[in-house]
Amino acid sequence: MNRPLQTFKYILFDLLAAAVAWSCFFYYRKVVVESQIFGVKVMVNMDERFIQGLILIPLFWFIIYTVLGNYRKVYRKSRLKEFFQTFVTSLGGVTALFFALILDDEIVNHTTYYQSFAVLFGLHFGATFMLRFLLSSITAHQIHARKIGFPTLMVGSNAKAVELYLDLENQRQASGNLFKGFVRVKERENYPLKEHLSYLGTQDSLVELIDQHKIE
Repeated sequence: MNRPLQTFKYILFDLLAAAVAWSCFFYYRKVVVESQIFGVKVMVNMDERFIQGLILIPLFWFIIYTVLGNYRKVYRKSRLKEFFQTFVTSLGGVTALFFALILDDEIVNHTTYYQSFAVLFGLHFGATFMLRFLLSSITAHQIHARKIGFPTLMVGSNAKAVELYLDLENQRQASGNLFKGFVRVKERENYPLKEHLSYLGTQDSLVELIDQHKIE
């Protein structure tokens, strides 16, 4: 499990989505809005304003996502929760961009404002969620296929502990537990779970074991 690489993928996909969305919105503003304003077809030129936007807009979104903690727990993302999180964040961020960059632009009528807002929001939310959904789906598949696991420690050693362990291990789709061993709660002559997992010590050593084996 490579957490830094997974975090980098999320950041890269978010930056890519922001850049693509802004580029498409820039094209829309030139071809649709400005062509209506000036009454002639406006050519799309990659001018200084476009280049600045291509650098600053993705940076703006990266700062927002970082502050909101979007890059924490990158292996534990719910796709449904991510949908609503991306929706709300996109709505707030696009609103800020609208008032900062678009509100003073020339328009044909006030309907143009609403259309521009809707287009920018749709582009940004669509591109961002699509790439995040793709990455989350790949990660979920790897977890279910036991290619990715979270270091887990079993507390207990009796028959019920064995039953719980076997239930988790025999799931058709893995829940993501990668067992490192178990600790005992009570001293016994023998520990049934020892047939399946390594005995790591007593519950008094939990703190040390969690740190040593990076238990999640």
